[in-house]
Amino acid sequence: MENNPKRKVSFVVERSTELGTFASVTAVVSSKLLRNGDNFVKALTQGVTEWVQTSEAGKACFDHAGDDLNIGDLLVFADPSLRQILEKFGIFEFCTDYDTAEHSGDWHFDTCLVDETQIESFEDKFIGAIGDQHFASILKDHNSDLDEKDFKLLSDRAIAFSKHTVPRSGDFIEFLGGITRRMSHVWWGESVQTSDENGGSYYLTPGGYMNFSGSLYPIIPIEALTIKEETRMGACWFFHHNDQTAHNGCPVSIPCRVWTTELAAN
Repeated sequence: MENNPKRKVSFVVERSTELGTFASVTAVVSSKLLRNGDNFVKALTQGVTEWVQTSEAGKACFDHAGDDLNIGDLLVFADPSLRQILEKFGIFEFCTDYDTAEHSGDWHFDTCLVDETQIESFEDKFIGAIGDQHFASILKDHNSDLDEKDFKLLSDRAIAFSKHTVPRSGDFIEFLGGITRRMSHVWWGESVQTSDENGGSYYLTPGGYMNFSGSLYPIIPIEALTIKEETRMGACWFFHHNDQTAHNGCPVSIPCRVWTTELAAN
């Protein structure tokens, strides 16, 4: 098995409302799965959503697009900050180009590239998730020292984290032999790396992802993992009152998924 081979891909995306209009997208991807158009656009949508949430350029693009940000808008508003975020999702050197293309699947020119359920302004559309009193109770029991503003920040991010159904940084893995570690980096759709259960630091982003800082063990393939029907409280942090200044971290814990594998920890 190749260790996360990078390869250039190119997709021609047809505009659904105007025949003969295409966008050509090229990138270098770190996963074989991202060579498929449908998988690529899922990762691109996650990256663009985080870009809209966390950068002024992304917010400006989203506002200009009128809540329907698509590939046509990125042709005009592409910004270096977007490329940096996309690298977290296995997409490198993202740009528009014209070249021989691979089939883009169900993705078309007007496919919206922002997951509205992750944007604060669309909170009313998924407010039902916040009504889960059991989930809210768990958060409160394990984070009882938070004030109202920090608990709201925690709830929003923990709910977003809980929506993920695939292995994500912050989840737990139980290895053969009784060793438990936490996922600390996910090579999108292909493999994961882990770290000691109580090692490193996990920053919980507004989009419900955990960014890890610390040392990592070698990769293991995602297909070797099986989800368990349980969760475990995992430590993470965000900025107190979302004020991003030094020495202002707010330590919290949220329910994280648990996976098991027949592999031994290495």
